Amino acid sequence: MKYLTQCGLALLFSLLFSAATTAAQTYKPAIEYQSLMNMRYYENNGGFLIEDLQLVFPPANVGSAKLVITNQSGSVVDTLPLRYERMEFPAFGRFRPASGNRGNVRVGRSGSFILSVVVDGQTITSMPFTLREESSSDPFNPGRRFVRDGPFGELAYFSVVPDDPNGEVTINWWMSLREIPGGSAKNARVTIHLLVNGKEIAASTGPVIPSLNDWEFTQHRQLSVPTLPRNHWLTLTDLTRSLSGRQGERSAD
Repeated sequence: MKYLTQCGLALLFSLLFSAATTAAQTYKPAIEYQSLMNMRYYENNGGFLIEDLQLVFPPANVGSAKLVITNQSGSVVDTLPLRYERMEFPAFGRFRPASGNRGNVRVGRSGSFILSVVVDGQTITSMPFTLREESSSDPFNPGRRFVRDGPFGELAYFSVVPDDPNGEVTINWWMSLREIPGGSAKNARVTIHLLVNGKEIAASTGPVIPSLNDWEFTQHRQLSVPTLPRNHWLTLTDLTRSLSGRQGERSAD
């Protein structure tokens, strides 16, 4: 099973480091997308657990904030008030549920939806997703669940320690048990192929433990560079020399 994943979020950690050191400049606030993609999801009722949403480039003054889920027609399905918390570096902040450290929103129906964070009446970040209801006909395991889909299978990014050109590159992506052929997580192994203009510049194979029900954030280090001596793992220098904002490819074996 092969498919392309966009690597436009490459070197996220370096980007965030640069953001912290240039906070005096003016940038539009945004929710760090991984915060939205990694929220805990409950398949039994199509609901989300909101705990900690990371904010990059917070405005000088944050007034009312909320998380809103709307359907395809724009009608509000559910909403959760948020409170803002400052962090040590002025370029970062976080949102938590206004009533405590945890809060829930629920969809509980099939369809296409948009999850948005709204601050002072302005949407700063949105994430589209879909839910599809599935019912079990097994008399020994009756019930239903809402299968989620969205940007998870299309996004990946590289990360590396800032200011270390020889630092090993980590590739980060999302996967689910449903991506494993045969639907079994036992002894599952994933092969990462990094391609530039159709030519493989690095690869790595290793075991994974994907989520049993839903998309799960996954990391993989030590991508071997075939043109270099054995045990040379892909570094930031290798990547910047070979990759110019193009796409990588991954496959599950």
